[in-house]
Amino acid sequence: FLWFFSQTDRQRLLFHDEIVRHEALLDEIQTPSLVNFDLWPGNILLDRKENGRYFISGILDFERCFYGDPKGDFIASVMILDDAQKEEAFLRGYRQITGTELTFTERDQIRMDLYRVYLLLNLGIETYRFEPEYAAQTLKRVETQLNLVLDRLSWPFLIYEKVFIRFLIPLWYPS
Repeated sequence: FLWFFSQTDRQRLLFHDEIVRHEALLDEIQTPSLVNFDLWPGNILLDRKENGRYFISGILDFERCFYGDPKGDFIASVMILDDAQKEEAFLRGYRQITGTELTFTERDQIRMDLYRVYLLLNLGIETYRFEPEYAAQTLKRVETQLNLVLDRLSWPFLIYEKVFIRFLIPLWYPS
């Protein structure tokens, strides 16, 4: 029956089906937290103590905040860390502050991939305000990352540059 729908509508339906397919994973979060979802060096204020050690004195820019899985912030922190799970200094600091090990189950990994899709879609949409050359570079990086995540999730469609643009804007700004 998909032949009845336009290309954009077909992609929208497939995207929706994949979210629904993983909905139970998202419902597993029983203790939600405020997730900034935009942690990068420009949004973190540091101050120095008398002993010369730095500490976080503030966090800026809460436009992407949501109340949900605390592990969601590890996705957006890619601007600071390549992958929080592989950064020994970060894991050591996390353990020291929280008193617990930071672990990621297979179900956590799938949830984190869903958060990555959400973040990447946001990054793609935000390119409207960039200079054309930078926007094109950003869209290419987003497209590459999105395809990697979608492959891991075994999504049934691939996104390429022209479809990517036609897919994103109608998804977020339906007519």
